Amino acid sequence: MKKLSFFAATFLSAGTTVSAGCENYEDGSLPNTLAPQYHICFDDVCDVTQLSYQCANVYEIRQGFANGWATHYTLEPTESFRVTWQGRPIAEEKLSRLTIEEID
Repeated sequence: MKKLSFFAATFLSAGTTVSAGCENYEDGSLPNTLAPQYHICFDDVCDVTQLSYQCANVYEIRQGFANGWATHYTLEPTESFRVTWQGRPIAEEKLSRLTIEEID
């Protein structure tokens, strides 16, 4: 659980803010707003992609990326961090091979 908490804390400090609601960068509901760009690597395979959506409240943060990666961090009732790629879950022991960094 220490690895999970460390990874979640690292992920949350990468420019994600906690607020209530969702931001969808693909449906046109945020006119004149550019989607944040991210550098995502799994092992030595890297991609530059943009954020598709982000939903957050005091209990959870969900993010989806245009290249198929998605994250879901939940604080209550039990802390958890899940990652999927194209809808398929990534095993917790493989999360150390993944990096997600926002590009300034």
